[in-house]
Amino acid sequence: MRKSIKAINRAIRRLTATELCPTIRWDDILRIEALGTDAFGAFEISLTFIYADNSEVSIFVHHKGYDKILESLAERFPSIPSTWHDEMAQQPWHVERVLYERD
Repeated sequence: MRKSIKAINRAIRRLTATELCPTIRWDDILRIEALGTDAFGAFEISLTFIYADNSEVSIFVHHKGYDKILESLAERFPSIPSTWHDEMAQQPWHVERVLYERD
């Protein structure tokens, strides 16, 4: 059941995405932070990518390509547990998590 709900949510996000996704400079990432909240409606997770030059970019569910970026994290950063999203979704209201940090 949970997998079918996830698939439905992905399909809805593809149809309703309103903004282009910012470019992610994968090779320059020092840290990836996730923020989950249901304060404004359904539970949503945003990601912030922090770069070596101290700049950062955030992606949200309304960005086109949001799901592709989430799905690519496991391949690009094998140290990120595959269960991170589900674990965050089980928390009440607001949760923050560092997914990756370069030494």
